[in-house]
Amino acid sequence: MKVLQQIALFLALTFLLSGAFAYSFEDLIWKGAVTIQLDKAEFQSGEPITGKITLLNSENYPLLGAKVVVQLAQGKYDYVAQFTTKDNVISEKNYGDIWILPNANKTINFSVDAQESGEYRIDIYSWALKSILIGNSAIFLAPASKEFKVSGGSAEAKASIDRENTKFNDTVGPVGFPVEPNGEIKGVVRVSNPSTVPKDSLKLHVSMCDWASAFCENPEETVVDVISIPAGGTVDVQVAMKAPAIPSAYEINLKLFNGDKTESVYKNRAIVAGGTAKFRKIFIDGLDVGKYSLNLLIAGSPDHFNYPAFEGYSIKAEIYDGEKLIEEKSAEGEKLGAGGEEFRYIILQSFNLESKKFTKICAKIEKGGTIYEQECFPAPIEEIQAAYDARHPRVVKVTWAYEESAETLSLTLEKESINARVRIFSSDETLFEEQINQPGIYKKSIYLRKGDLTMTVDDFDAKRQQMFTLDFSSKQSEGQAQPTECAGIICSAGEACRGNSYKSVQGLCCIGTCQPAIEPISFLSIFSIPFILWAAIIIIVIALAVLFTVLRSPKKISVKQAVKKKEVQHKKEKVKKK
Repeated sequence: MKVLQQIALFLALTFLLSGAFAYSFEDLIWKGAVTIQLDKAEFQSGEPITGKITLLNSENYPLLGAKVVVQLAQGKYDYVAQFTTKDNVISEKNYGDIWILPNANKTINFSVDAQESGEYRIDIYSWALKSILIGNSAIFLAPASKEFKVSGGSAEAKASIDRENTKFNDTVGPVGFPVEPNGEIKGVVRVSNPSTVPKDSLKLHVSMCDWASAFCENPEETVVDVISIPAGGTVDVQVAMKAPAIPSAYEINLKLFNGDKTESVYKNRAIVAGGTAKFRKIFIDGLDVGKYSLNLLIAGSPDHFNYPAFEGYSIKAEIYDGEKLIEEKSAEGEKLGAGGEEFRYIILQSFNLESKKFTKICAKIEKGGTIYEQECFPAPIEEIQAAYDARHPRVVKVTWAYEESAETLSLTLEKESINARVRIFSSDETLFEEQINQPGIYKKSIYLRKGDLTMTVDDFDAKRQQMFTLDFSSKQSEGQAQPTECAGIICSAGEACRGNSYKSVQGLCCIGTCQPAIEPISFLSIFSIPFILWAAIIIIVIALAVLFTVLRSPKKISVKQAVKKKEVQHKKEKVKKK
C-alpha cells in the first residue's frame, strides 16, 4: 500500500473517531412529555375553553425557562402544515418562565377564548428555553393535541390565511428563505373568506421573532388593513418588512384579526444569512450537592444556505440576585461551523458558579461589541433547591470508631443542618440519648463497654431513621445501617423508583414516584455509548486489520511479470554453468 494511501486511511479514521464524540441534533432536544386534560369534553357557546397541561421533565437537571404555546384550531392537522389547507389555527397563547425539578412534572392551568358551536382541537407545543421539548411552534411541527366540541349558538365561518398561496420572498414552507441582514422582505398573504357574508373589517398583524414568537414579548408589528372580502372570495395582501441585522432563524408571525378576536394564525420563516452562534440547550447541575454549574450547548448558524463559520466571539454568563449583578463568567468561543464542513456545529461551555443564592441568569454571545445571542431567564435557585431537598432529602452522615483501651465510642454526624436524635441501647435499657440541632459537624465521645448494642439516628428533616449494630470487634470505623421502616412508598412488581431509595423492613423504599421498570432500549444505545461511536470503533478495527494484512502479505504480480522473471533466472543459471 502506498504511503499516501496509508495517510489518507489514517486521516479518515481519525475524522470518524473525532466525529463519534461530537454532539448531535438529538442532544439539543430536551427529554420530556406533555399531557392535556380539558375540564370538559364539550363546552357551551360563549364559555371559555379551560384545562390543564402537565409537563414531564425526564432530564437529570431542572428544566428552566420552559414555555408552553397553546393553539386553538379547527380541521384536521396535517404536516407539512405550510402546504395544506385542511385546518385553520384560530388563536395562540403563550405561558412562560416555568421551572420543573429533575425527573418530575408540573401542571399549569390554561384558558382560551370562548368559541361558537363546532368541532375544535387544542394543540400544545413546549420549549425548554430554545431547546425543543414538545414539537416546534414556529413551523406547526408535531404538537400534542386534544379534540373537543362546542355546542349551542350559531357559528360563522372564520376567515383564514391560505397557506399554500402565502409567500415571502417567493417561498412557501417551513425551511425559510435566505435574506441579507437589514435586507428587504416582501410577502403576499392570501386571505380566504369561506363564510356566506362579506368580511370588511379584517386587519393583518405581521411581526418577526428570533426563533419563535414564544421568545418575543413585545414584537414590533406591521398592521395592514385587509380590503373587503366577498363571501366565498379571496384577496391578496401585500406586506413589506426589513430583515433584522443579526444572523439567525426568524419566525414571521401572521395573525388575522376581526376586531379584537383572531380568526387565523400562520407562520413563515426567514433565515438572516451570516455566521452566528445560538444557545440551544441550557441546564444547571449540582442540586444534589448544593454546588452549581451552568452548562450551555451552543450550535452554529442556522444559515444552511451558505454554511458560514463563526469565530472570534466570547461566551458570557451573568448571575443576578434580583436586579443586582453578583457574578460574571466568560470564555472564548471555539470556531463553529453551520453543518456540512470541517468545523464542529455544536459545542459545550460550562461555568462553575460560586454563588449559592441567585434568581436570574443571562447568557450572552458577543463579538466586536455586538450581542449575537442572549437568553435571560428566571432561576430562583433557593426555591428550586428547597423543592429538590424536600423531594430528595439528604440524610445525616454517620461515622463512628471505638477505642477499645479507653472503652470510648467516637461519634460524628455531618450535614449542612443537623436536626437529629441519637439513641444507643442494649436489649433492656437506653445507654445514651441526645437530640442535636446545629449546623455542620457534631462530634461526641461516649463511654461504652462492649456488648450487644444498637444505635439509631433519626433525621427529622429527611424523615429517615438509620440503625447501626455496634460491633466493636469489627475494624470498620463506620457502622452499617440496618433496614428500618419505610417513610415513602414501596413500588410494586414491574415498577422502579424515580428518585432516591433505601432498604427498609418492607422492601426497597422509594422517596419519589414509581414508574414502569422496563423501558424500550434502543440497540443504538447499548452501554449508553452512541451508535456512531460503536460504528467508528468497528470501522477502525476492520481498517487496521486490513492495513496489517496488506502490509504483511507479499505483493501480487501478473502472469507476464512471472514469466519474465523466470526467463531472467533461467539465463542466470546458464551463465553460471558456462
